Amino acid sequence: EYEPLAASGDLLAYVRHTRDERILIALNLGAQPGALFLGSPGIVGRILVSTYLDGQDEVSTTNLGLRANEGLIVALSAGGGLPFS
Repeated sequence: EYEPLAASGDLLAYVRHTRDERILIALNLGAQPGALFLGSPGIVGRILVSTYLDGQDEVSTTNLGLRANEGLIVALSAGGGLPFS
């Protein structure tokens, strides 16, 4: 299933989820760095793919910084609290 999370200016984030896994897709479609504030402190994910190909392994989703023209695909930790139905 698809669940939109945030959209602001050039920034977009959504979650794709099944019963067993949750994947966060975060995109910065602009030429300037930006940050998405997704709430729920303490939710951690593991970067699966970054358009910069240099990704750190873990990332906090509370304040997710994105470089210019960056896209991230993040496997979210089990049981975390990003809002989706």
